[in-house]
Parts: sequence; structure tokens; C-alpha cells
Amino acid sequence: MQRTGTRSSPRLAGYLNSIRERFPDYSQLTILDTSGHVVASTGERPGSVDLPVGWQNRLHADDFVVGKPYWNKAAKRPEVLLAVPIAAPQGGSLGAITAKANLSTLGPTLRRYAAGEASRTYVATDTGGLIVGSVDVSETLLDQLYPAESVRILAERNGEPAELMGAKGDEVIASMRRVPGVDWIVVAETPSTDVFAELTRLRNVTLLIVAGMLLVASVLGYSLGLFIVRPLDRLTRGAAKVAGGDLDVDLPLGTGGEVGYLTQVFNNMVSRLRDGHRELERLSVTDPLTGLYNRRRMMEVVENEVRRARRLNHPFTVLMADVDHFKPYNDQYGHPAGDVVLKRVAAILKDSTRDVDFAARYGGEESIWRSEERRVGKECR
Repeated sequence: MQRTGTRSSPRLAGYLNSIRERFPDYSQLTILDTSGHVVASTGERPGSVDLPVGWQNRLHADDFVVGKPYWNKAAKRPEVLLAVPIAAPQGGSLGAITAKANLSTLGPTLRRYAAGEASRTYVATDTGGLIVGSVDVSETLLDQLYPAESVRILAERNGEPAELMGAKGDEVIASMRRVPGVDWIVVAETPSTDVFAELTRLRNVTLLIVAGMLLVASVLGYSLGLFIVRPLDRLTRGAAKVAGGDLDVDLPLGTGGEVGYLTQVFNNMVSRLRDGHRELERLSVTDPLTGLYNRRRMMEVVENEVRRARRLNHPFTVLMADVDHFKPYNDQYGHPAGDVVLKRVAAILKDSTRDVDFAARYGGEESIWRSEERRVGKECR
């Protein structure tokens, strides 16, 4: 399915470029949304991204999706589009991360493990479309098909050698293995005249090629998950906790780059939210003029002390203090002077109480009260 690209996010594109530099075999990394539109890409003009029909459903069922191999005329090499899902915290998928993988690097690998000079090894689709070979990596090869009858025979033999018509039209002894996770096959063939001398080595080569293909797919999935998906998933879960009221969130700065910067900004934001929440809690129980606890906090403490005294069967003391002649003082010297008096009285109360005592402002202008949480004699009941 072909999807038209949209404007790429510069920040995500820059981060994708930093990832691509570590993996030179991938010419372009792209992030797609669930509709297939480009969100960010390492390409200057992302253009269109070709993925198989129904790729969204396949990503739900599989770990990755492999597109159809094609020839990159600009780079003069075969490439294939790989896609892995971006998982959503509540399940499902947020989209996909795609990478254009350079398949020409498979040519030297196939040649290095060839069973002999006359042997040939091909990576092809399950319908016989050739992708890359040990002796040929070209645009012409991509237009060729392995003989359909030969593919059918090899599929029926299930990896066992068979004598059949080869890719070049000659009689060969060939065997085939399927590449797990993708609709590809690996075909190794040797002319019938040389097969008996090379048969043992040919089997080993086929196994090594399959292992190499699995390794490429595993490294790609692990690398993309380690550098992009996992940090973003931690950020998503952390944001959900903060939205639910949990401010004890501190995400690890596991990676650098843009995701690491976003994680640091997120941690700083949560830290400021925690400080602001503590300050709001303090202001909600404090009298703004005197700095003593307010009446609301006082009533909560008194109720708690009453319940505790009844449960433990011991007394506590409540001392009420009133400033005499406060109203005439206010009338004569003004309210600012009265505020100074209240602050001074509050300071005296703070200095004369212990850490276990509780001092609060009860009324408006004229009364301040103090509660001492301590055991006293029976005469104070």
C-alpha cells in the first residue's frame, strides 16, 4: 500500500539521523502513523512509503513487516523496506518505524560461504522472484524468476536436496530454506557434476545464511526498540501516572539525544509540580498574616486529639489566648499597627512552644489559640 508523505518533524528527523549513522546498512529511517502518513524521516523529501496491503493488521500479529524488494536506481543497489510497530500503553499500535535496508551487503556474505567456485546461492521471494545472489547483485537479477517447477519441488522436499533446473537453466542439485518471519527463501545450488564433492559444505552454508538473516532482523528490532520505542514508552507511562495524580515519578536518563533531553525536561517538570503541590498544601493550612496554622487545620488537630485521648485514656490541654484592648488599639493606631501586634504575639507563641505543641490563629483580629499535645496532671482536666 502506498501512502503519501507529510511534513517531517525536524526534531524527530534529527534524532532518526543520529540513529541511522550508527547503522550504515539502513539508508532511511521513517516514522509512520496508523494511517501510513510520514511523521518524521531521515530523508529530505520522504515522498511515499510502500508497505504491503493490510500492514497495520500484520504489525498487530507480528513483530515486523517486510515490504517488496526493489532496486534503488540512485544508490544502484537492491533495498527492502522493514517496519516494526510502535506499541501504545493501553494496547494496540501508535504507528510504525520503517527502515530501508541495503540488501547488496548480502552478496559478499553469500559469496564468502559458497560451497565452491561453481556453486551459486540466491535469496528470493517464496514465488521465485530473485533478490540477490552470490554471483550477481543487479537490477537485472530482480527481474528474473527462479523456475516455478523448481520452487515447487524444493518446497515439497522441505530442505532436502533435489535435482532440478537451476536459475541459469542448467541441471543442478539444490536445496531451499525459508527465512522465518518473512516470505523469503534461500536457495543454494551446485552443478550436478560438482554436487557430491560439495554437498556437505553446501548444507552448512545454507544454515549460516539463514542464521545471518535472522540476526539482521533481530538486531534491527532490538536496536530500534532500545533507542526509540522503549524510552518513548517510559515517557508515555510516566505521563499517565502524573495525569492520575502520582507525582513520585522519576524516569531514568537511559539514552542521550532528543529522547534523553525530553526525559530530562519531563523529570524537571514533575519536580516543579511536586514543589508547587507541597507549597499549596502549606498555604491551605497556614494563616497568611501570622504564619500560624489556620482555623481549618486547628479543627482537624483538635478532632484527632479528642479521638486519641479517648482511645488512650489520657488528657490533653487546650489554651485559648486573647489580646486585650485590641480593638481600641486598632482604632487609635490603625490596622497596620494591629497586624504588627498579631505578628509579634504569634512569634512569641512559636518561640514558647515545643515541637510536639500546636499553635494556631483561631479568630479574626482579636484571638489566638494554642494547643499543647502533652500529658498533664489531673488538676488540668
